[in-house]
Amino acid sequence: MRLGYVNWLPPDLAAARAAGVARVHVDAWIAPSHTLASRVAEGSLAISPCAGCAEDLERLGLVARLVGADRLFAVSPAPVRVR
Repeated sequence: MRLGYVNWLPPDLAAARAAGVARVHVDAWIAPSHTLASRVAEGSLAISPCAGCAEDLERLGLVARLVGADRLFAVSPAPVRVR
């Protein structure tokens, strides 16, 4: 199976690969979710975690299952303190 990913692997898969239990080739190049979804649709990847909206998945003929959630933060410059 050829697996693509953006910036993380599920910890159990990474551990299984390290232990030699799972023979998975990880397509390690960094790509945005829409590119990974397109590669799954065209067949160059078997599966990939990615973010996407229902309309895009339907258009590409893909199905999705929630496998986890990332903690996302909004960042901004620190406030400037006037002394």
